[in-house]
Amino acid sequence: PTRPQVFVMRKLLSLLLLMPPDEADRIEQEQREQLAHYEHLIGRVGTATTDLLPAGRAEIDGELVDVMTDGDAIDRGERVEVVQASSSRVVVKRVRG
Repeated sequence: PTRPQVFVMRKLLSLLLLMPPDEADRIEQEQREQLAHYEHLIGRVGTATTDLLPAGRAEIDGELVDVMTDGDAIDRGERVEVVQASSSRVVVKRVRG
């Protein structure tokens, strides 16, 4: 069998035997989950990289994130704070001062 076939057979076998995932599989799964969950960003401050009208993008902790405001427009370049995050929905507010 080819290498991809071996990989698929190994995956199927591990599922059938209910074996715990190997380290590489565990890391890949954690990375996929982190892509969809942003709770770790609550309270973090970043910069709007687009105008938020009310949705757009912001850079937070070096990560480009799709965000939305609670209704207020925020100009590109303004500092924002993450106030709410659930799954892939991230809500920010303008940082004053």
